[in-house]
Order: sequence, then C-alpha cells, then structure tokens
Amino acid sequence: MKIKIALVVFVVLCICIMNHTYSRYKIFEDTKVIIYSAKYGLIPLFVIITPICYIFYRAIVLPDLDYIEPGLKKQ
Repeated sequence: MKIKIALVVFVVLCICIMNHTYSRYKIFEDTKVIIYSAKYGLIPLFVIITPICYIFYRAIVLPDLDYIEPGLKKQ
C-alpha cells in the first residue's frame, strides 16, 4: 500500500514539474526544425529499429512457440 501511494506521489510530482517547466517558457516550433528532426531522427530510427525487432522476434519469441502443445490441457 505504501508503494502505491509513493508511486502516485512521484507521478503527480513529475506532472507538476513538467507542467511548471513547459508553462513558464513560450516554445515556438518552426516547420524547418520539425522536418529536420523527422528527416534525420525519426526515419533513421525506424530504419534501424525494424531489422532489430525482426531479429529479436525470430531469435527470442519464435523458439518459445515450438514448446507449446496444441489443444487444451487436462488438469
């Protein structure tokens, strides 16, 4: 019970800190910056992550499926 209360207090504190930080300053987004970040950040991230996820799925997830017997198990 104490852990749940501590977790809720921590989350509320983080939300308050983020809200104070973002409401204190005015943030202006330029379209050039968004295009630059998508071009050099987001697209390469997807290009790198896609093969890694496929390799992880083929190497880690699929071998576990071989050990599952089809049908219902009687208890």
